[in-house]
Amino acid sequence: MSGPILRSVVHVDRIAIRGAASYCAILFDDNNRKPICRLRFKNENRLAIGVFDEKKEEDRRPLG
Repeated sequence: MSGPILRSVVHVDRIAIRGAASYCAILFDDNNRKPICRLRFKNENRLAIGVFDEKKEEDRRPLG
């Protein structure tokens, strides 16, 4: 399952979503070594999205 954001860049079948204890991971090729972003919803007071750069470093941004 994926949305239209990446559809113009890669085929939707290459985008995967996996749940983890503290975040939901959006992955390329369903590979945890190829993260696209992490959605952090565990703590309602600290909702955040983490987007990865080409060095696989996460830039965490608050939501709301």
